[in-house]
Amino acid sequence: MGTDVDVRGNHSIDFEGRRLVDVAPEIIDRLNSVVFTEREISAVSAWDQKFDQLEFFLDEDNDTANYLKLYGNCIEDGPHILVDQYQCDFSCGFRYKTWCTTPVHVVHDWRKTWRSYFYKAITALGGDRVIYLADNGHILEAYDYSESLEKIESHLLETLGPPANTLIEAYENAYAPKSGKYYIDHFKDIVASA
Repeated sequence: MGTDVDVRGNHSIDFEGRRLVDVAPEIIDRLNSVVFTEREISAVSAWDQKFDQLEFFLDEDNDTANYLKLYGNCIEDGPHILVDQYQCDFSCGFRYKTWCTTPVHVVHDWRKTWRSYFYKAITALGGDRVIYLADNGHILEAYDYSESLEKIESHLLETLGPPANTLIEAYENAYAPKSGKYYIDHFKDIVASA
């Protein structure tokens, strides 16, 4: 079993006093207002450009929805976005090593396309950044849905120090016991070219 990249982003959707089923239409409307390029659509699967498939995942203790899975006109296990009161989690299917270490001249186009997709979706939901984590097998696995991205960043800073300056630096130091690195993407290059 390998380690996939786990892409977590912040959002500013107001969940205060609202159930997820009541917030879902707002989330869907915001995402469906985004104009994705053909390249972004083809990168993330065979979408019809609309997030029209959704599932609510229930908390077993109180039978209420605790997160929402959104995907377009594609296979259910394909790329999707999970949204809860704390954060957004993007599924993209890349291995952590591939995402972080493939040379820029080889991956620049596809990684930038995916990053543009993340940027558009996250800003539509009122967020401004994502953090790239590894999904299993090392120190970054400990950070999950139970906290906001801001709290995860605070814990990472306290535990591991400041984020890496590059993806390759994050990968090269990710497996160091109690001193792994992580990378926060503020999309500065994408914002500058917009």
